[in-house]
Amino acid sequence: MQISFGKQPFIKAGSNIRTFSFQTGQIFSGAIQKLFPNDTALVRVGGRAFAAKLEVPLEAGKNYWFQTVLVDGEVRLKMLSEADANGNAGKALLPQMQLPPGKTFQSLVSYLAERGIPFTKNDIAAIGAWLKHVPDLANGLETAALMLQEGFPVTEGVFTSLRTFVQNTPVDQLLNRLQQALKQGEQTPETR
Repeated sequence: MQISFGKQPFIKAGSNIRTFSFQTGQIFSGAIQKLFPNDTALVRVGGRAFAAKLEVPLEAGKNYWFQTVLVDGEVRLKMLSEADANGNAGKALLPQMQLPPGKTFQSLVSYLAERGIPFTKNDIAAIGAWLKHVPDLANGLETAALMLQEGFPVTEGVFTSLRTFVQNTPVDQLLNRLQQALKQGEQTPETR
């Protein structure tokens, strides 16, 4: 199915959208579960579902990438693209967001999409850059998900702190690592 992106297709969100507390600019993957009369559909994001008024034709059973936008004081969902059916959740989305198509960014977008966690372009750009310096990508992805899901500020300091929490590293080991890094004069996220 072809949809003209030049005309900026929108899906008007129903009144149930407020229960999700989406913020303007957030991006997420959602599945059209069921189509109803009057151009209404049931949209599922992670384990949550809401009704949305369709302003463009979509197919039941397919996944799409949406972005929340504010139009005339009303929250709407702008369809960005159809989600890739091959499990490469970020492959089609990253070029639209003008982000590098590398493994780190694709893994991050896929991880968040699988868990139904909305994100912004700035979130992905910042977290993706930090993940490149994390020795354990799985731990970094878990940290990113926790940060976004719980609404923590998306800063490197918060990311580093949460990563330590997720790793469950004893404090004495952290202090020893910090002491060694300071003695060597290394500039790492931990020493900063």
